Amino acid sequence: MVRLPSGVVEVDASGKKPGRGAYLHAEAACVDQALRKGKLARALKVTLNPTDLDSLQTLLTGAATAPSVSGV
Repeated sequence: MVRLPSGVVEVDASGKKPGRGAYLHAEAACVDQALRKGKLARALKVTLNPTDLDSLQTLLTGAATAPSVSGV
């Protein structure tokens, strides 16, 4: 995961995007804990609103089941 200089949070499978990064296991339990307990927001030093959290939950839960992005 990366918080880009613009403040947008997105998945960075390559680990090469500029900005503040955080590693997150591509497992549903890890994603849920990181988002629900605010660990991802704290690591990226960003405030995530409920809409952002829902979008990331959907994106990351889908990524957790997709074998091509298991390095997230």
